Amino acid sequence: MSLPVIRSRAVVTSLLLSLALAAVALTLPALAGADSAGPIASGKAWSSDFSTGNFHQWSWWGQGQQSIWGDIGVVKARHVGVPELTKGHKNIAQMTVTSSGPSVGKINAKLYKGFGYYRGGTEHEPSNVSGTYSAWYYIPSGYRIRQSGDWANIFQFKEQYALPGGGSQSDPLWWIQLNSASWARQMGGAKWVGHRARGGDRPVAILNHWANNWSRRVVLDAVPLNRWFEISAVLTQGRKISFSIAGKHFETAYASQYPVSPFHSGGQEWIFGVGNYATAPGTTLYIGQAGYTAR
Repeated sequence: MSLPVIRSRAVVTSLLLSLALAAVALTLPALAGADSAGPIASGKAWSSDFSTGNFHQWSWWGQGQQSIWGDIGVVKARHVGVPELTKGHKNIAQMTVTSSGPSVGKINAKLYKGFGYYRGGTEHEPSNVSGTYSAWYYIPSGYRIRQSGDWANIFQFKEQYALPGGGSQSDPLWWIQLNSASWARQMGGAKWVGHRARGGDRPVAILNHWANNWSRRVVLDAVPLNRWFEISAVLTQGRKISFSIAGKHFETAYASQYPVSPFHSGGQEWIFGVGNYATAPGTTLYIGQAGYTAR
C-alpha cells in the first residue's frame, strides 16, 4: 500500500489515518507464549538479550501466522557484519521485510512482550504499567524507505482486550514510526530534533498514535545509521510517555491527546513491541536487547 505525493496536512491526516487503520490493527489470540507473564510490581523487571538463541524471552513472534510475518531470526552479529552491542554480546535479532514481502502481506517483522496475569481462569492486564521500556537498534546505512507513503513501526505500545461477542482485539496506542526524508520534508510546521536528514529515502522517526487527527505538531528525527543506539520510553500511568532516541529527548505523548496506558474495561494484556513492522520492501534492522523496569 502506498500513498501519492502529499501536498497538504489535510491529505496527510486522511491518508495516514486510513493507512494506520488498515495496517496496524491486528486481532491476535491471547499472547500466552513461552514467557507471557509480566512484572506488575514496582522494581520488577523483564529483559531479552537473545542469549537463548531464540525468541522464548518474548510472548509473540508470529507463531501460526507465517503467512503475514516477515523474515525474523536470531543471528550472530559477526555473521551479518554488525558489531557486537557490547563485548561478548554475540546474539542479535534480525528483522527483515523482504523485497516481495509487502506485496504478499508479509510485513510483520516484530516481537511482542505481553504483560498480564491470570485470575479465576481469566487473563487481566496489570493495574499499573508505569516504568521504563527500552530497546537497542542497529539500522544499516542500506536501510531505505524509497516510496513516500511507506513506513516502518519499530517501537510500540498496544493493549489487548476482550470483545463483547467473544475473542479479543489488539490495538496500538503510541508508536515510533520511520518514514522517508522526502515525506518528512513535506510536513509543514514540523520540528526537527538534531540535524535534518539528507537525501530522500533516509529513515526519519516520528511519533504516531491510534486515531491520529494530526492536530499535534509533528517532531522529526533522522535516526542513526551503522551504529547501535537506544530507544527508551518512560511511561507514567495515565499521564504521559517520554520518548528518547540515542540518548536525547525526542517526544512526549500525553494522555490528553490519546491514552498512554490501559483503558479498555476488558483489558487482558499490556503489550510492548519492537521490530521492523514495515511496508517498505527490502529493509532489515537489528535488535540487540530490550527490557522493562517497573516503578
